[in-house]
Amino acid sequence: MKKIIPILLLCLILFSCSSSINNKSNENIDIINLTDLKNVFHWDSLPFDSVKVIKLETSTDDSYIDFGRVLFGKHCIYVTERKQSGTVAIFDINGKFLKKLNKGNGPGEISYAYAVDFDNETNQLVVLQDNKIIKYDEYGNFIEDKQIISPSIDFTCIPDGYLFYSLGTLFNSESPLYQKAIIRTDKDCYIISTDIYDDNNRLKFSADYRLFQKINDGEVLISIPYNDTIFIYKNNTITPYAFLDYTPTKLDISNHNTLQSFEELVSSSTKNYYNGGYLETNNFKYVFLQKCGSSDSEGYFIDKNSNEIYDDYIFVPMDEFPTLGIPLTVYQNYFVYLINPVDDLVVSEFLSKRGIPYSSKITKTKYLTQEQIDILNNVEDEDNPILFLVKFKNSI
Repeated sequence: MKKIIPILLLCLILFSCSSSINNKSNENIDIINLTDLKNVFHWDSLPFDSVKVIKLETSTDDSYIDFGRVLFGKHCIYVTERKQSGTVAIFDINGKFLKKLNKGNGPGEISYAYAVDFDNETNQLVVLQDNKIIKYDEYGNFIEDKQIISPSIDFTCIPDGYLFYSLGTLFNSESPLYQKAIIRTDKDCYIISTDIYDDNNRLKFSADYRLFQKINDGEVLISIPYNDTIFIYKNNTITPYAFLDYTPTKLDISNHNTLQSFEELVSSSTKNYYNGGYLETNNFKYVFLQKCGSSDSEGYFIDKNSNEIYDDYIFVPMDEFPTLGIPLTVYQNYFVYLINPVDDLVVSEFLSKRGIPYSSKITKTKYLTQEQIDILNNVEDEDNPILFLVKFKNSI
């Protein structure tokens, strides 16, 4: 028989649990200064360490994926599908296709995967679907599902439970969950605390935006779109970790608390930026600033030791290095990029119509091995994307 927590008891628990967010003094917060970019280094001067290339197998129609997010587990790579089915494809760590999770509404089936994470303590793949999580072993065999009290659009596993980015604004203003962005639960999804007040957090979310990044055992970085503060979850507490300072070009979202008002603001702002993502490895930070009303963006790598700033625009000739977008995630201190053959075809057609010669073939490079060059050069338009992993070392 399932446990049922009376609403009154739940409210008492929530109100008695003081929020675990603590304020840090400003002197302990890392200020990432992007207000003066006169001395920015180019991407090709970054101190390269190594590159990895993983071709995701396309052996059958079932193995083809419409790429959403990517997650590395201990022995597998998990990819969420975005448009076609919303399910999850599983590959081994070398890119060999294993299976897709079943589509549907029955036990162990997925109607649409909002997010996935790997629980290092239980060696389980965990999938977020609206108002529940579904647990599998690392190879996709169903174990159980758990209902969550607040519908959520992202989450991560922590040693003693989960952190959810909740749809808190759907609740009545009298609810203890109202306008709370982060909910912490135990492994059975019972709420422990609610953190980070966010008055219109639901207006600021992209399906491809990853809010959580695990950096050390039990430590998680939390980056919320349009919020210039990066938070850290550590020792059951959430505190400010870093602050992005780009004041001259920052979008002012004050007094825009409705979806219509917010959309009008973004569509009319052609020169202002907002926090579009934050990642870091042991050696480097990566900040992605998205430009409003445009597909333009600015990405910057910051060396943790020297604080030198590098832009992410690749100036290396196209026959020496593949064209990259923004990193999707981090794996073992590598920034993980996606090379999609379909995107490359679009670029080729766009340039050829304008009489500009274009070839994505790599012919000579100091960055890649011959085996890696062969993988990149032999990809077909109908193939799955290639994962391209880049590691940098400190400049000093």
